[in-house]
Amino acid sequence: MPHRDIASRSAKPARSPHFRAGILTAALALGVVVPLAGSAQAGPATAAACQPTPLTLIGASSTGLAVQQTGKPNADGALIDPVLTGAIGKRLTPRPGLDPTPTSSLRTFMTVVGPNLAWYEYLQRAGSRPKAIHRTNMLTGVDTLDGEMPQPGAFNGDWFTDEVPSYAPLPSDWQRPLLRYRPTGTDPLLTQLIPNVPGVIGVSMAADATGLLRATLATDPTLHYSLDLVKLSTGKVTHLLDTTEVITRVALTAHTVAWASTTADGTVKINQRRRTGAGALTSYVETNPHADVLHLVAGNRGVGYLVPDPGNPAGTALRIVSGTTAQQVALPLGGSGLAAVGTRFYTAVGGGSEAGVYRVTGNRVRRVATVPC
Repeated sequence: MPHRDIASRSAKPARSPHFRAGILTAALALGVVVPLAGSAQAGPATAAACQPTPLTLIGASSTGLAVQQTGKPNADGALIDPVLTGAIGKRLTPRPGLDPTPTSSLRTFMTVVGPNLAWYEYLQRAGSRPKAIHRTNMLTGVDTLDGEMPQPGAFNGDWFTDEVPSYAPLPSDWQRPLLRYRPTGTDPLLTQLIPNVPGVIGVSMAADATGLLRATLATDPTLHYSLDLVKLSTGKVTHLLDTTEVITRVALTAHTVAWASTTADGTVKINQRRRTGAGALTSYVETNPHADVLHLVAGNRGVGYLVPDPGNPAGTALRIVSGTTAQQVALPLGGSGLAAVGTRFYTAVGGGSEAGVYRVTGNRVRRVATVPC
């Protein structure tokens, strides 16, 4: 059964670490559908009763959504950054156990895969700088501690890292193999996917159900970046690319690998090629200096990232790149955080009664989850 869209009535400006703030006045002119029908899921609060707060999407899947508010007053008037999760088509539920607090360890929320929100926290321990890794069920709020490992770089149900697992006398002796960590109850399984290569440092990685894509930096014989794709079922490594362009972010689709790069003269490019390494590399040149390519995502529709909307100073646009061309979808409410699920994109909008998670399908923008005021 299709999810029922939750509609938006009005908008108030709200700021965020990335792109949040918005107005609805430009929606009609920009051709974006922001429906105005009400929904019982949105709750009884009115715009006047809602305290505008910034909202950022952590991640999305076909199962659920995760967001984080910033600077929301609690009952005592203190400002907190609550985390909320839940199903598409519903009002999201606060998860107090996930909220960062002054006494909690530093927490990093990574991504959403299936029903799970993957996150980790720093442990106050010397030596190998381990992280406690967690998965929280977005529908029930039940949290599972998967164990400890070096700082994870990707999650697909298993965890992946190429961080330093142990210290050695000299930095040049640090071991940086690409590792896969699979929680298996009391005896977790740690598998080496790519051995340590001296002088090679991981830059960015992304994982899906079948593969792990990693960008690395090396200085031998000259400074260059590389891309490697590991087929997880066999461990086969496909070397895809060596380049002098700076690779800043990677992503995976079912058939392609994608990455953002910067040339020596500062040109920003969004690149794609087939996962097999066959065929030509295609690139799109991004000319907006404020484009958020460091948080690009990839899905069946293409590579997406947020840019300021030139037609609406208070708004945001979603850029969707396919090969050498790009489509732009205006988000007059503004957006913060981005996820790709199949052919759809999701982002979050802060503010008062209009706050929530919005889905982009084609050129249509609809709210599909609300948050409590």
